[in-house]
Amino acid sequence: MGFDRAAIKANARLHVKNNYGSNIYVFLIYMAVAGVCGLIPVVGWIAELIVIPLLLVGYIGWFQKSIYNQGLSSIEIFVPFLENMWGTAGTMLLMSLKTMLWSLLFYIPGIVKSYEYFAVPFLKSENPNIPCDRCFQISRDMTDGHKMDIFIMQMSFLGWIILSCFTVGMLQILYVQPYMMAANAFAYEQIKAEAYANGKVNPMEIDPAYGGGSFMGSDKVGF
Repeated sequence: MGFDRAAIKANARLHVKNNYGSNIYVFLIYMAVAGVCGLIPVVGWIAELIVIPLLLVGYIGWFQKSIYNQGLSSIEIFVPFLENMWGTAGTMLLMSLKTMLWSLLFYIPGIVKSYEYFAVPFLKSENPNIPCDRCFQISRDMTDGHKMDIFIMQMSFLGWIILSCFTVGMLQILYVQPYMMAANAFAYEQIKAEAYANGKVNPMEIDPAYGGGSFMGSDKVGF
């Protein structure tokens, strides 16, 4: 099973079309909460260490969940605050710390590690109770052989990002950000499916209620 970037991006565009308003609301909620935390002196800065990582997991997870649940409420972004909050925040902070330390050694290893940890926030969104070490191991297994694929996919949005600069960020909010986030979610689903098929990951470990679910028919053009 290869990494089908064309199908991933086609699915992402369809997702943006079918969930247009919700895509924007979720991004605005994320930016608003993050902005408020940044404006509050001292307490807000400390809160950022917990709130922002949890919010990021919720934001990333919303796109992954909305693949299967069209019309998913934007309030789902706050789900990581309700279950194993400290475990999720700790895992995300450790991911940031590991990436930073690798970047201090050499810049390239830091980039490689960031893609090795690509699946971590998705995993914590799907199952907040996955132990920290195991979460990193699963992400390594999933991204093995696909780090460059994910990098190339994300770099393919560079033109859109540059174009959005000429719209004072409006294009970023209205289309580019949702498009990129949806593409990341579909990329995660693809490498997860491959890891399942290859026996690298036990589906029950990620989703205890796993039953071989499928994409929403109206929101996927096929891999």
